Amino acid sequence: MKKFAIVTLLVAVILLAVGGFFGFAGLFVGGVAYGNNSEGMSAVIKDMDAGFRKFSDKLGKVTFTRNGVIFTGDKNEISYSENGGVYDASEVSSLDFDFSAGKFEIVTAKTDKITVSVDGYVKYYFGLSSGGMLFIRPAGDSVFNIGLADNYSKIKVTIPEGFRAEDATVSLNAGDLKVDELSADKIELNLNAGNFEINKGIFADNLNISVSIGSMFVYVADTEKATVNVNAGSFVAGVTDKLKNAEINVSTGSADITSAGKKKDFSYEITSGLGIVKVDGKRGKTDENSGARGEFRVNCNLGSVSINFD
Repeated sequence: MKKFAIVTLLVAVILLAVGGFFGFAGLFVGGVAYGNNSEGMSAVIKDMDAGFRKFSDKLGKVTFTRNGVIFTGDKNEISYSENGGVYDASEVSSLDFDFSAGKFEIVTAKTDKITVSVDGYVKYYFGLSSGGMLFIRPAGDSVFNIGLADNYSKIKVTIPEGFRAEDATVSLNAGDLKVDELSADKIELNLNAGNFEINKGIFADNLNISVSIGSMFVYVADTEKATVNVNAGSFVAGVTDKLKNAEINVSTGSADITSAGKKKDFSYEITSGLGIVKVDGKRGKTDENSGARGEFRVNCNLGSVSINFD
């Protein structure tokens, strides 16, 4: 009888613990669902963020995240806001924009200021470091961001016509990004998912592009050296005759390049596994053209690369 009572008690305790766990899970999921259908969860998120910022203030630090890496700086060295801002272009030497999800624009205008404007509830920090880096970074990686705040991200950056930075890094995690033009000695473009367009031109001595699963279109107006890495996404580019050296690496995605000039202007070093590489509509092969002004180095695994001349 005693053994039976003990076993019964143990079973009751276990059932109580399991019931409590699922009860808590139900409240959590219910809260998230509620947040997706009302403003209730947004208010909770704002309260959480406010508490986090107060904690950061006590440490005298401001913490950001970029591609999963924590970035922390002294508040005395970094000025920032959560509502965009206006910056003197003469004080900006580099651009570092990390867009998480939403709709984003980078446009040019006749002005001597760089303006960052926001619309709606945007969970980002904007600021200028003491070294002249103008940055845009997500305010945090809370799981509460998923499906909520980031869906309302709308940011517009206006830069002066003819502005050129020492270096510029622009990353899009998801969403839609449209850029008029971008000019810097060194430019890095990163696309995880979504749509990334640069229509009026890229002006850079050195250009590095990475595309994961999204779609990118760029017009390369004045670049001598370019490196393009495509995983499973799509990359389309128009290139002027300023290009001298290009390295194109494709895994399972596609790269389609239309260049000014003629096929004989370049030499070709081509490696392909099960992928397809075409130059001017014909199967591409390694070819050393004497007197060529530039070189295409192509490595295509399972995807496709097409190089055409207009």
